[in-house]
Amino acid sequence: MQYYVGRDLVRLGHKEQGEQVLRALTAGDDRQAYFPAQRAAAIFKSKIEYDTGNFDQSAIWMRRAVIEILINKEAAPIEILDVLTEYAAHLVRMRRPLDAYALYVRLEPIYKGTVPRHSPRYIRFTAEYLQTLTTIGAYAVADRTLADLKEAVGADAGIADEAFFGVSSGHKIRES
Repeated sequence: MQYYVGRDLVRLGHKEQGEQVLRALTAGDDRQAYFPAQRAAAIFKSKIEYDTGNFDQSAIWMRRAVIEILINKEAAPIEILDVLTEYAAHLVRMRRPLDAYALYVRLEPIYKGTVPRHSPRYIRFTAEYLQTLTTIGAYAVADRTLADLKEAVGADAGIADEAFFGVSSGHKIRES
């Protein structure tokens, strides 16, 4: 609950108050991320720090979440998968697409084997992986991944195009 309050305060423009709530959740300078809510707060703090240009702090928050999920013996496998996927997205934001690609390659068979293909989790992962593939220039693999994404979203393949390219395949781009 505390995570949602802090996150929503930040999203509504009350950044200082939201960050105070998130910092309290993660025990201030201790940066605890033992529990799921603390890990979510650490990941969100990483995004906040990135948005403000504080890349070192962003990396520290994200690494904290990754380390804590990996040492926690009680973490569910899907929770580990979510945090590692967030870390891969973080690597892309930090302009380390090759490191992100290496992580996505290791996560892909796990997603294909455990996550339902039509779930939002699978679709989000595939879209982020596709974006990374095009960033590094792996177009042959990107074509296969795009086909997989279109299959995952079902009958309306235009959703995949819109999610990735920002345009629906059935609509023309308006020039302004």
